[in-house]
Amino acid sequence: LLKKHLPDLNFLSYLEADFKGEADIKLTPQLEIDNAELAFKASDAQITLSEFYDEPFLFDSINFKGNYKHQKEQLQIEELLFKKDSYSIRAGGTAVFDKQKLKLSSNVFLNDFPLSKLKNYWPEIAHPPSRSWVVKNIPSGKIDLAWLLLEFDYDLKKAGLIELKKLEGEINGSDLKLYYYGELPPITRLSMTSSFNRDGFTFHPSYGEIGSDLKINKGTVIIDGLSKPGQAKISIDASINSTLQKALEIIDHKPLFLLKNTGLKKSAMGGNAKTEFHLDFPLGKNKLSFEDFKFDIRSKLTNTSYNSFFDGVSITDGALDLTYKNNALKLKGPLSFNGGKEKIAFDFAQNFKTSNQTIFLKGIFSASLFKPFIPELLPYIKGTLAGDLSLKNLRDLSFKADLHQTTLLFPDESYIKPSRTKASLNFDATLDKDQNLKAIKNFDLSGNNLKLKGTYESFDNN
Repeated sequence: LLKKHLPDLNFLSYLEADFKGEADIKLTPQLEIDNAELAFKASDAQITLSEFYDEPFLFDSINFKGNYKHQKEQLQIEELLFKKDSYSIRAGGTAVFDKQKLKLSSNVFLNDFPLSKLKNYWPEIAHPPSRSWVVKNIPSGKIDLAWLLLEFDYDLKKAGLIELKKLEGEINGSDLKLYYYGELPPITRLSMTSSFNRDGFTFHPSYGEIGSDLKINKGTVIIDGLSKPGQAKISIDASINSTLQKALEIIDHKPLFLLKNTGLKKSAMGGNAKTEFHLDFPLGKNKLSFEDFKFDIRSKLTNTSYNSFFDGVSITDGALDLTYKNNALKLKGPLSFNGGKEKIAFDFAQNFKTSNQTIFLKGIFSASLFKPFIPELLPYIKGTLAGDLSLKNLRDLSFKADLHQTTLLFPDESYIKPSRTKASLNFDATLDKDQNLKAIKNFDLSGNNLKLKGTYESFDNN
């Protein structure tokens, strides 16, 4: 009856089910339908939308309540509720029939909706850029609750033609998997709230994991520019707790490779890290270079250790600040050597733009510090010395030390400088690519009736 008198409602033919309900219909004096109040429900219902989907939808139940006003050519949907398994889709809104167009404005609510089914419900012609990104990069998890405002014009004469006017909403999700860049490991077990519009999404994670040991406590992920060809980008801010090795795995992962050419070996490093991480890069490119990534890192490293930082010298109990900004990686803070017996200040800087690197150590050292560089000095120096050591680009080494607490022994020359007498040691040295001593220049050892000056050069390891 409705289809006969109200051809605007032909879309009801999409519903294939045995419906039960009621219709309160008002007729004009010409016995034409003027207004209609509709309420119906069905079980084991099927919806076929061949213009948008290859397969029909099967639902456990459908409930509809609304009214149609013929003079305004308007269908008011009070509630349209679909239930399937454990999830539901509920909608309300207004549909206006304007000549050959259906103008729809609707609020849609999703409850306990599995992300794996989103691609089945979101038609490819409805804002393809947003659909493509979501379906590809959030393939699994659950929408606990979502609301969206949807406005579009549907051409009744040209099947499948949709002009999207507005798309926005909010989502609460859990146990999600988020791929933010193909070559970086995904965020899993993600719980978050988010908002979205036609141009992009803003996610606020409350928990997530990268691997088993890297925990995300809070953060923000912003994707925008999806409706502007070639301008889409992603921006990520996250607070992460992890082991130091797990944090280093991320920053040294393809395509970042932040530890490349630094000489630092993440396999030798241990400890814990609390990291504030910012990263943004363009979307849509097949391949990104290092220059495409803009990122800042601030990390507090505790219980830091480094096995064989120098030959035979290991770091323990470090408390370092790690930062990366403007193409520069820095590590700074106190460290302990030799089981905590020696305390030093450590300062590491690597500029990736100029490839310059500097390592600076300041503190109280034992003579064993010379073992990796100038082992020939070990028989002659006993005790501790207060000094500054700098190493540039793993090749150029400079050392300045106060030998007040040091004993110097030169038995062949019958010379001994006892501890607590004034003396100093200064030299510049050059190392080869394996950090073996190649040459010493400006060697100066003086104090307490002693003065030694000279140079040293190695030829073929002799």
